[in-house]
Amino acid sequence: MKRQLLAVALVAASINALAVSEQTTLWKNGDGGIAVYRIPAICTAPNGDLVAVCDARSRNGGDLNIYQPINISCRRSSDNGATWSDPVNTWTWRWDEEEQWSGSDPSLIVDETTGTIFLFYNVWEWKHQKDIYQFFVQESKDNGATWSKPRDISKDIAFEGWNFGGMRGQGGFIFIIRSCAWAVRPRWLSSALPTTARPGVISATLSSRATSASSSSLTTARG
Repeated sequence: MKRQLLAVALVAASINALAVSEQTTLWKNGDGGIAVYRIPAICTAPNGDLVAVCDARSRNGGDLNIYQPINISCRRSSDNGATWSDPVNTWTWRWDEEEQWSGSDPSLIVDETTGTIFLFYNVWEWKHQKDIYQFFVQESKDNGATWSKPRDISKDIAFEGWNFGGMRGQGGFIFIIRSCAWAVRPRWLSSALPTTARPGVISATLSSRATSASSSSLTTARG
């Protein structure tokens, strides 16, 4: 009897190990003509879908201060990460001879009361507002299927005396933990720390779904 129980336990452990090893790479550099994908984020929508977003950096891995179009790419899964929708931009920023916009560094939060998903990120316009960081938000009321027009909230979230929405190095970030949010000015934004000291790895656990992300790809592990 003990041997039978041990055999069952070993089989169960092997099945669990195989399940955890099932991985899907959602974005890979070069896909869709995009040079580099970076800065991923993921959340669980009110209906249980997984919603993942990521920078689609068209020419290289540079940040907003490097001249190039950047949009936020989005993918969704309705089966716990087994399959994913094709990548789509939450908004395709204008980039032509008159205006040149880029959006970067997405983060997600779900309002469990209203069912709205909020997508926050930084924005930079090269033609007329170079070196000025702005902070925008988009909203989805259908579990990430569609997104509202981006809205500038730079002045709405700044503390008195802050130049959020001002010149590079004088802005700040919002850190959101569950239902609380803080607006702070990180030291590394003002170049007080070397590039190697800046945050570059994201990891999170969403209910039973383990998710890990580097600065250039997002891989989900189902288990």
